[in-house]
Amino acid sequence: MENKENIIESYKKHKDEFTEKQRELFELRFGLRGEDPKTLAELAPIFGVTRERIRQVETKIIRRLKEIEGLK
Repeated sequence: MENKENIIESYKKHKDEFTEKQRELFELRFGLRGEDPKTLAELAPIFGVTRERIRQVETKIIRRLKEIEGLK
């Protein structure tokens, strides 16, 4: 599930597993709201956190998606 298309497809199937903030971050990061994907630097001020924290949350979401897909 490493490629971007697989990650996005998995997210679309399981997005209810995540909090509203996590969904917003993921959708902005991957351009799922009809806009271009945003960089870590662009997202950091939107959420009031560092780029590193955005990266950590993104990684957590992807890890969770892998766990969910592994169960099926």
